[in-house]
Amino acid sequence: MKVHRKLFISMIKKSNVGFRFIAKELGLTAYELARMLTVGEEFDYAQSERLMQMFGAEEMFTVIDWEGINVRCPI
Repeated sequence: MKVHRKLFISMIKKSNVGFRFIAKELGLTAYELARMLTVGEEFDYAQSERLMQMFGAEEMFTVIDWEGINVRCPI
């Protein structure tokens, strides 16, 4: 799953969850997560599932880069 970097970071700030905590939950270091967001790498299935569990589908809906993953927005 690809995400919009700026929207993802603003979602993190809004939810008061630490960047390092999210990286740890995804099995990454803070540096690796920052690099993924900067370069625009995709999260794998397990990481995407964990993000959905942490933030919920309604919150993640606005952050997902639907065009980047070549999928028509389901809503």
